[in-house]
Amino acid sequence: MPMFKRGCVVLLLMLASACSGSNPLPSAPSTPSVGPTSTFHVTGIATEDDGNPVAGANITVQPWVDSVQKSVLSVVVVTDGAGFYRLDFAANRDAGGFIARVKAESPGHDTAYYNIRPEVSTSQNASQNIHLYRIKRISAGESTVMTLLPSDTLCGGNTSESVCRKVHIVAPSDGLMTIEIVPTPSTGAYLGAQVVGGPPGFFCGDDDDLCSIPVTAGADVVATIGIFFFWTFPDSQTFLLKTSLVRP
Repeated sequence: MPMFKRGCVVLLLMLASACSGSNPLPSAPSTPSVGPTSTFHVTGIATEDDGNPVAGANITVQPWVDSVQKSVLSVVVVTDGAGFYRLDFAANRDAGGFIARVKAESPGHDTAYYNIRPEVSTSQNASQNIHLYRIKRISAGESTVMTLLPSDTLCGGNTSESVCRKVHIVAPSDGLMTIEIVPTPSTGAYLGAQVVGGPPGFFCGDDDDLCSIPVTAGADVVATIGIFFFWTFPDSQTFLLKTSLVRP
């Protein structure tokens, strides 16, 4: 299910009842092991919008072990002057063949997330290049054109089938800000935006006409625009993000 698609979220609560007497509580079943861990090697290059390397970026790899991401086993390195990084880590493959998640961070850039899977299922080597986009800011009332690529960051770092770009929209005054996403051209892929700084659960998708949120002067509203390659697999998708501001 795409992270931006409307739907239901189900919370499961598990309650443990107390037992009287001296009978011990049954032990929790152990999680079956997928198999012994192996040492994997991942290499890649971090580049920004214009293709230039990003030096000094922090690269964190969180391995999969027994189908669980083990943050305690995370390995961190810094890219060199050519944007290159190399990491060795212990992991085993999950059901989808993934061995780890990588997070890339650099001042002035949006954080990027990727799931690592060797191209050959039996290989211990993997390659993962990273796009670190410079933070993009516009003022409410301005528009911008952006392009999403299949190689862009995963939305929120999860394992969904969607990739995302972010736009920071700064409100010059109080008012009602309107956001519209226009695919150019439309490829049949679903575009949606999740907004930080708006009302809880605020969502704007390309099946909506316009969506508006109240803002205060100086507010920095972050719109995360995602494209869902689950339905279609274009080489890229360009879109126009249009904003307007109606002052009270």
